[in-house]
Amino acid sequence: MRIAIVGTSNSVGKNGYVSGMQSGGLVTLIRNFSLGHSTSVVLPFTLGRFDPADFDFCIFDFVVNEQPLIERNANLRSAIEDRLRYILHQFASTNCIPVMLVMPSERGLEKGGLARSLYLDFSKANGIPFFDGYEYLSKMMQISSLPRSDFFRDPDHLTSWVATSLGMMMAEQLHSLIRSGPVRMRSLVQAPDYRYELAALHNDLGGQDIHRKTSLVGADFRRFERPGQAKINLNYEGAIIGLGLNLSQTKAKIIFDGGHSQAAHVSGTRYFDPTEKQLTFVVRPINKLPYASGTVKISWKSLSEHDNTIFEFHGFSVELPRSSVEILQMNIDGDLERAIPDSSYRLAATIGVRMTTTFVEQKKRELAKAQAA
Repeated sequence: MRIAIVGTSNSVGKNGYVSGMQSGGLVTLIRNFSLGHSTSVVLPFTLGRFDPADFDFCIFDFVVNEQPLIERNANLRSAIEDRLRYILHQFASTNCIPVMLVMPSERGLEKGGLARSLYLDFSKANGIPFFDGYEYLSKMMQISSLPRSDFFRDPDHLTSWVATSLGMMMAEQLHSLIRSGPVRMRSLVQAPDYRYELAALHNDLGGQDIHRKTSLVGADFRRFERPGQAKINLNYEGAIIGLGLNLSQTKAKIIFDGGHSQAAHVSGTRYFDPTEKQLTFVVRPINKLPYASGTVKISWKSLSEHDNTIFEFHGFSVELPRSSVEILQMNIDGDLERAIPDSSYRLAATIGVRMTTTFVEQKKRELAKAQAA
């Protein structure tokens, strides 16, 4: 199987579910197009980075980061659904099957899952496969009898053995699905299209061109080291929904002005790297900003009168007007987790208990050695 990954930090961490998918021998190729800290507003950029026809499946992992947004504003549900339809539109003419992955978080266990229900409802309505990580986690907790603290390394991420087991089980179910020859259909819906504007292609912005890269992505930014403003000429109607920037090299208040309204994003010092070497490339959601005349103004300024301004600008996501678009639909029972046999859970839980016990004993020995010294 050939698999593309489009997600956030759960999809890029070492010894996570992606490693589990690779370990079982069923996956021949994995390409990772994920950006940490991002949500579905990154899709206009990310879906332009690869051709879905090169893959059998593409896994989408945004639920953890969408959850706090929907908690603050339930009206965002329809906007997220539109972006998920954009996935189905992009995949309609290929053999690649999109898979919605609902990665569990400790916060989600406590607060319930508005984003979880959104993604599951959308998947079921369109007949596409999904993996409910909360159901997986519930069964794993029940079988292993380990405390909840052994399943999470922090509030948003599973421990390695839990995530790796999830990836292995999901790969097995995807392999079974592709062997079954699922039937693909198409339908017409009214939905927006999207595009991503690269700052590097707008010479009127000014600033310094700079290229940065990590093991997963390379990107061209425009760097600004003092307050400023510019006009961006766009020859089409739309609304800005996301801002692409390097968090590690941005501490500024950025303001988009669409003519009738404004949308601002503040990037502080939490991720700022004074060495100027780090890349934390994200596409952050902003309040939807329609622009009136094909011209958008952007300005950037310091967070306070005592602070300097630094802004590394990559681009922005744009939502286009609604039109009739063709989307992929399937007619399958897409619940991948439900098909996992109990024997797989028992085996994974047994391994997890052994790994956890070994880790705890090792830490006790290290502590005793340190105290003796």
